[in-house]
Amino acid sequence: MPMYYGATPLKLIMQQGAGLAEVWPWLAALVGCIIVLYMVNTLSLKKYRKL
Repeated sequence: MPMYYGATPLKLIMQQGAGLAEVWPWLAALVGCIIVLYMVNTLSLKKYRKL
């Protein structure tokens, strides 16, 4: 779930003082979710109207 991939880096930064090196995999997964959801949204919109 995208909320999990967004909340975990915040938790790591605030509670454990993690830096960018520790949280980049979580942020990469979040960007991956965003890309997939964007593509699904675009494909579903093409079905109902011309873009």
